[in-house]
Amino acid sequence: MAESRRQRLARWIKHRAEEPQRNMALFTSGCLILMGGLFVIIMAELLLEPSLTQEIAAGSGVLLAAGGGIRALYGYLSIGLFKLLKYFLSDS
Repeated sequence: MAESRRQRLARWIKHRAEEPQRNMALFTSGCLILMGGLFVIIMAELLLEPSLTQEIAAGSGVLLAAGGGIRALYGYLSIGLFKLLKYFLSDS
């Protein structure tokens, strides 16, 4: 018989919670990507004249920062919240 969504989600959360090195790597790399995106935004503001090129550079920095922020948030949640959910979802 097929697993329910709740059982699949519980199994996935347990699997994610058991990989602390991978979760920390996700968090760290996400923070670095976020900082890189912020650096691109600041450098576009300081070094480029107001033009379409500046806007494109700043926009790419925003996309980079957003992707890094999402990755860091996912890693952060995997470090702490998934361990708590694993505890509450355990059968015993």
